[in-house]
Amino acid sequence: MDRNNELNHLVLSESNLMRVISWAVAADQKAGIILTFVLFSLAYLFSQTNEGIKLFFTLIKQSENLNILLSYICLTLLILLFSLCGFFLFLAGFHLASALRPRVAPHSAKKSLFFFGSIAQMPCDEFTEEFSALDHGKTLKAICDQTFNVAKVISAKYQHISDSMWWFQYGILLLAGFSLLCQLMTQILSR
Repeated sequence: MDRNNELNHLVLSESNLMRVISWAVAADQKAGIILTFVLFSLAYLFSQTNEGIKLFFTLIKQSENLNILLSYICLTLLILLFSLCGFFLFLAGFHLASALRPRVAPHSAKKSLFFFGSIAQMPCDEFTEEFSALDHGKTLKAICDQTFNVAKVISAKYQHISDSMWWFQYGILLLAGFSLLCQLMTQILSR
């Protein structure tokens, strides 16, 4: 391979690695935005807990005035909606935290002169010596290895984000149901 082709190959490999790394940045930004909504939803859910507790005691006090079976069905439904919503939102948050803090050990299980974990474990002189000794072929293999490792991390990030979106959307539906049922029960009991 002539020198021009070697340089073009290296530039192509480096730009591919940078493109893959930019996907990681985009995944982290998405995860951060979604995590904000998840935490806001959890805060809203727990702020509604006080109203739910008031409803619980009101239902117990007024159970002789209301249909007892209806009171307990509504109470059970409130508790179920609250519990499931909290669980789903917690799982969404867990997956987002996993996306933001992925496993970063090299998936290829090779020591890499382009992976920060491998570099940090080497003495400075050893790293400088090995990096200086890289020729075109070794550099290309090291960049491809690093691209592979980063792609594996990003794949896991996107899977966690996808899973979190699933849990989040159902958690939001349950949160809406819980809020509506709380409002409906408050209206009924205030009559």
